[in-house]
Amino acid sequence: PLPPLLSDRRTERKAMGRAIQRIFSEGRVLLRQPVFLLFLLTVTFAQTAHAVFYAFGTITFRSFGYTDSYIGVLWASGTLAEVALFAFGGRVTRGAPATGLIALGVALGAVRWIGMAFDTGPVGVLLLQLLHAGSFGLVHLGTMKFLSLAVPARLAATGQSLFAVMAYGLGMGLATLAIGPLYDATGPRTYLLMAVLSGVSLALTLALARAW
Repeated sequence: PLPPLLSDRRTERKAMGRAIQRIFSEGRVLLRQPVFLLFLLTVTFAQTAHAVFYAFGTITFRSFGYTDSYIGVLWASGTLAEVALFAFGGRVTRGAPATGLIALGVALGAVRWIGMAFDTGPVGVLLLQLLHAGSFGLVHLGTMKFLSLAVPARLAATGQSLFAVMAYGLGMGLATLAIGPLYDATGPRTYLLMAVLSGVSLALTLALARAW
């Protein structure tokens, strides 16, 4: 017989192998569904629209002449707005359809990114950061609601994994890689491209609402 340690490792490898096979099997099931593919495209465009802000937000704020202290306030304000939505917005959003939440979120995102392309002043830029509750928060709530309603419980973990890989991994990674030279050439005007991505996501959301 194998020593206990070797036996445990063999058992772990077999369990991991079965888990990987299950992930690929469940992933194929979901990826064969046109509605799920449309959903993945929708939320990938929605989250990828944050790429310029996540990568160059501080650089943008400095180019507008804001101090590091105020830049800290700007970053914190977006986070606080998101937290407030998650903490207190449940009653308002509970009855809303998933696609409605996503659509409103990306529409607010488009407004946010158009505003970020220009120096709107200290108050204006602060208000734009509060829209993080929409561009990220509402989209996230809509995403989770769609996954909970549209994906069978047995496939829920795989569905959420595919969303995370596409939206936060592949989409965000490729966008961040591509926008470096673009931001170097056009500066804050690059946010206008992010507004276009939000607009694409909005169009896809309306298509998703009809198809689902």
